[in-house]
Amino acid sequence: MKTTRIENWTAGMELLVEKAKRLEWGNANTGHNKLFRLFHMARRQGLPKDQAIVVAYHLCGVCNVGYATGDLERQCGRAYGLEVGTSGWIGPSLTRMDEQVDRAALDRIIQVDESFSVDDLVKRSPLDPTQCSLSIWLAAVYSNANIGRGCILVTDRFNATKPKALVYPGEAFEPFRSDEGGFFVINPVTGYPFRHERFASGESWRCNECVLRFSFMLIESDKLCLDDQVKLLASLEMPIVSIVSSGGRSLHALVKIGAKTEAEWREVRDEYVRTLSGCGIDRNVLRPNQMSRLPFCIRGNKNSEQQLLFLNPFADGTPIHRLNCRSGS
Repeated sequence: MKTTRIENWTAGMELLVEKAKRLEWGNANTGHNKLFRLFHMARRQGLPKDQAIVVAYHLCGVCNVGYATGDLERQCGRAYGLEVGTSGWIGPSLTRMDEQVDRAALDRIIQVDESFSVDDLVKRSPLDPTQCSLSIWLAAVYSNANIGRGCILVTDRFNATKPKALVYPGEAFEPFRSDEGGFFVINPVTGYPFRHERFASGESWRCNECVLRFSFMLIESDKLCLDDQVKLLASLEMPIVSIVSSGGRSLHALVKIGAKTEAEWREVRDEYVRTLSGCGIDRNVLRPNQMSRLPFCIRGNKNSEQQLLFLNPFADGTPIHRLNCRSGS
């Protein structure tokens, strides 16, 4: 991607640097989120995208913001998509992306006692997760009716620009190991790239325009401890189809939406968001083209498996804690 080199800093740019130095990061606690903030600061000065990227490079140095080499253009391209409203993010304000936990609100939703654990999730899974494989999971969650003529996009890096694989209905697929683990786009995609100047590479395989069906939504929280995540998910009156461990500190819950259009998907999502207000849900993930952890893959940087904990392809909104334990579990 061609960028413009800034030879002279104007008084306005000097003020931008000073503003960046005084910036309070709030919930933008990762290098990527801070990078987004800096990029949008530059854009709000009226700078074109390519010049704003150069400014963001400079401001990263000023503010001592770390980022992975080679990721900056991809991340700024992603942030630009957020700004113009075509990437599927919930909105342009980064302060809305992470929600603080309201303990009283969380306790009002949780309907299980303190002893309810991950083992209880597994026992109440209609299909035994310990007897499943990745191919079985794919077939159970993404039936032909859910995929249509589309496919499931799989990558081995969260910010990968191209898919590792495109899995079509009925195809077997084996789990794999990578440093970051395995990821997939939660909704079926076309299997073809969408080309637009907002992307650093000129195209994207997993932007909103690539989404073919609006079948699912993801729920995730990095702010709740594991015990609270388990209790919250078990209490929700939502059709939770699958729960997968990230191989780290969070659980990824796939919720059935079954919307016919993106507008309908967003209406249902917004209703669920109101229900979960104050529960510390990560709003970054509330988009149709969201990536999630692929079960059974190995996350090499933590040397841990992304475990399947719960699988119910026929979920109807009955809270998990009200489901009967499997016979013999």
